[in-house]
Amino acid sequence: MNTASHPAALPSRAADQAIIAAQRTLATEPILDHPEDAIQLVAGFPNQIEDAAKLAWRGRQQNQLFTSPETEAHGLLWMNPATWDQMAQFMKNAGQIPRVIPAQAAMTDQFIPAAVTP
Repeated sequence: MNTASHPAALPSRAADQAIIAAQRTLATEPILDHPEDAIQLVAGFPNQIEDAAKLAWRGRQQNQLFTSPETEAHGLLWMNPATWDQMAQFMKNAGQIPRVIPAQAAMTDQFIPAAVTP
């Protein structure tokens, strides 16, 4: 997708968005690949209010929220435009947003060269 043709694209923020995408991938893959190490690391943070057992429980719940058959096929952080569209319509119907902006107008894979768009 060429962001130059999308009014929602913000070229001045492209570098920041690319860095954020890379950081998110670097942050999520070790959690999935080495959950015990991640739990021990977080449990050791100063002022951490949850113990390792609670962090392990939370991790099992939260990891399910950002993994799916789609992320298995396309990679972590991959998002289905149809899911975005369905959520936007749900939020519009609930009065939470004033209008629906199609996912294709807001999404780009410019920053993740290996991304596959359906």
